[in-house]
Amino acid sequence: MKARENRRNFLDFVFPDDRNRFYELYKKMKNGKELSELQELRLTKRSGAIIHFLFNTVPLIKEKEISGMRISGFDIRPILSKSLSVDEEFFKEFSLSPREKEVLKLWIQGYQIKEIASTLFIAESTVKIHIGSIYSKLDVKNKAEFFEFIKNYQIKKFGYESFLFSILSQLIKN
Repeated sequence: MKARENRRNFLDFVFPDDRNRFYELYKKMKNGKELSELQELRLTKRSGAIIHFLFNTVPLIKEKEISGMRISGFDIRPILSKSLSVDEEFFKEFSLSPREKEVLKLWIQGYQIKEIASTLFIAESTVKIHIGSIYSKLDVKNKAEFFEFIKNYQIKKFGYESFLFSILSQLIKN
């Protein structure tokens, strides 16, 4: 019985703020509603790192009743990093330092401040200072404005159709 006690339920890995939404999806599926669209939620690894998980579900049927769900998905951070990546011209144009460049690349991928600090072997406060400096150089106030700025920069540089095509091609490759 001890082995069973050490096992974790899938819901244990769902980021606490996303658990209610995930449970609502499960209830909809359990009640027979087809969930054909992709969903996104955050999962927490045992290490505490967060994965942004894009997934689809399929009901598991046992004795003509839905007994659970099969979940298939992947971490979307690598896709985000490629679809919202910036080139060397961007770093030069906005005079970003080599360390700001490293922080920005991880920030675009969805890494949290703690994860960036751990990856780059620097203090969390240093990461915050670099993010503040990047925001200042780009004249944005928060993360939402930052991502809007990056998206608009790519659209301005490559055109909207090229921007969409780059996102779609990354989805197809992965």
